[in-house]
Amino acid sequence: MEGLILRLLALLFLICLPLPASASADKFNADMAKLLQTQGLQGAVWATLDSNAMLVGAAGVKNARTGKKMRPDDRVHVGSVAKTLLAAGVLRLVSQGRLSLETPVSVLLPDVAFENRWADSAPVRLRHLLDHTSGLDDARFFQVFSLAPGPDTPLADGFIGPDSLLRLRSRPGAHSSYSNMGYTLLGRVIESVTGERYESYLEAHLLRPLGMLESSFSFVTQAGPRGDPRLAMATLKTVPRTLPFPRTCVQRASSLAPRPTWENSRAS
Repeated sequence: MEGLILRLLALLFLICLPLPASASADKFNADMAKLLQTQGLQGAVWATLDSNAMLVGAAGVKNARTGKKMRPDDRVHVGSVAKTLLAAGVLRLVSQGRLSLETPVSVLLPDVAFENRWADSAPVRLRHLLDHTSGLDDARFFQVFSLAPGPDTPLADGFIGPDSLLRLRSRPGAHSSYSNMGYTLLGRVIESVTGERYESYLEAHLLRPLGMLESSFSFVTQAGPRGDPRLAMATLKTVPRTLPFPRTCVQRASSLAPRPTWENSRAS
């Protein structure tokens, strides 16, 4: 249930709704508070955008035990929304001519050996990873529910296991099938091309130029050496949080303050 709460919280965090001119901020905030109550959620932060302004707000609590109120500048884990920015980082490299959407992944990552019976005519290309048409399975249970991976575990370690981890179920480009492991490979592609960790690259060349100084791809938890007291998770976790092997797909924390500088959206 906590996982569901966090996913919904992350979804609400990134909602951009056109706000009717007649609607007041107070009424909208009250509606959001009611939504939390009816859905059984602890807290949420959000942003609404119309042609004139952006409104940010928060409702509920960041800690159910203490009752501490949620604030718009509290940080939250945004889950798979991280994939959107990871894809933007890949497309930035494409726009610079450092990558091509048509390049076979095996050229970019020679150690990745797909079991692809269509390889002669349909290799897995970079664009297939981006749009979930590679034919790869999604993550297995052992890749998600494991105590082995940590914030510094090489992304390649997520593919150590049965040979079938890289077996394609369909011809690349033929069908859409959501794959966290495809985006794990995209993280590896970024690292291969740039020579640095994907987290560092995306923070330096995407988040910082956009003014998203309170967003991070680095691992953040509530307690321990990577702890952040502003991280809202509804319940306090005093033991270290674990990560899945495909951390590229979920590892991102963000806040609505300061607001992104959209006019500076052309990253350096």
